[in-house]
Amino acid sequence: MGGFAHCSRVGKLPLPFCSSCHLVSIQQWTVEERAFAVKAYYQNGERLVRARPPFRTHFNVPRNRLVPSNHAINTWVDNFEVSGSTSKKRGGSQKTVRTPENIERVRESFERSPRRSAVRHATTLGITPRSVRRILNNDLHYYPYKIQIVQALNTHDYGARVRFCQEMLDLISEDEDLVNNIWMSDEAHFYVCGFVNKQNFRCWSQANSRSTSRKASPIPKSDCMVRNVSIGNHPALHF
Repeated sequence: MGGFAHCSRVGKLPLPFCSSCHLVSIQQWTVEERAFAVKAYYQNGERLVRARPPFRTHFNVPRNRLVPSNHAINTWVDNFEVSGSTSKKRGGSQKTVRTPENIERVRESFERSPRRSAVRHATTLGITPRSVRRILNNDLHYYPYKIQIVQALNTHDYGARVRFCQEMLDLISEDEDLVNNIWMSDEAHFYVCGFVNKQNFRCWSQANSRSTSRKASPIPKSDCMVRNVSIGNHPALHF
């Protein structure tokens, strides 16, 4: 409500306008001012004209300053009667999918099967995958955590690993340059039976559950191997 505007004819004038130059500013009314105007409207027989003098008196508004217009007060009253607030309710379509009922349905479905894909849950629930992901992320705060695939160990595997480590330590103690002449390899398995592909396997949860999936052997599969050979100071070879 404060401030001044510079007019070329009159000079420095209080906002909101100069009648000579038609200099106008947009008046910003506070929540307290809007609420008082609505209250004064009801206390004075629901007449717009009678609501303005109490406003000027209550907020000590000088005679050369404006008070809310009849149109402004009428708009605030309409908003208050519709929404309980003097502010205009912002537009937007009503939520038809992310309803409390659907949010609870999604929660129950994922609690029963957290490792099931969001697409399959969406098909079962009759909701689009996009809406299911929005409910998971925005409403339930669930996130897809990647499952760690680990090798299933048998009873005799533990002793075999200890013996291997001991043998490697003995070899390195005999030849310190051995570590520079080791062939390193990695491999990827493509399972014929459709076993878990960890790239597409997720567990939906609010916190990381540290889930693991044990891979039992042998399972029919096709292997792809990559070897990294480093001999001495020569560059590594990949094949």
